[in-house]
Amino acid sequence: MTETLSPPIRKLIAFSLFIILVWVFGGLLGGGILARIQASREIAALKARAASLESRRYDSGALERRLSEIAQSISHDHFAILTENDRAAFAALQDSVRTTIQAAGGTLISLVEIKARAQEPRVGLQFRARIGEANIKTFVERLENGSPRLDIEDLSLATKSAAPGTEGDIEIAAIAMALWLDPRRLPR
Repeated sequence: MTETLSPPIRKLIAFSLFIILVWVFGGLLGGGILARIQASREIAALKARAASLESRRYDSGALERRLSEIAQSISHDHFAILTENDRAAFAALQDSVRTTIQAAGGTLISLVEIKARAQEPRVGLQFRARIGEANIKTFVERLENGSPRLDIEDLSLATKSAAPGTEGDIEIAAIAMALWLDPRRLPR
């Protein structure tokens, strides 16, 4: 069959076959090289992700031990009134507010119980007191740093007139709320 083809046609067919073979093998070789480059990029990205995850890894046992240490070191009575019922908690809150007012040299005018929502283990009271102007700082410091920790809401201050040159009194009205916990339900 090649005898019937002229020499220039044979050269053209041979050259065409050569080009087709180069194209096929070049595509296979080039595709392999591109796939290898892509795979090496993906491997590098996965190594970076693994390093990131490894750096964020934590030891849950060590965290649980640390949490236990912190829980044991925290005094619950600083954050809450520890009593077995809300009546005893309300009485403790009354005593705390009375003591704070008296320590600041003030006079308690009124004290009324505030009901907290049923699902909240909190007790509250609304109080009015009269305290000397010079003792307001002491009163506020004792409220903020006292034990148990109190949440003070709706604080209002009103001055009472005094003679010129003398110290006046300030009438304070506020709501004091405190968390109460049953000590029998606390973790040991």
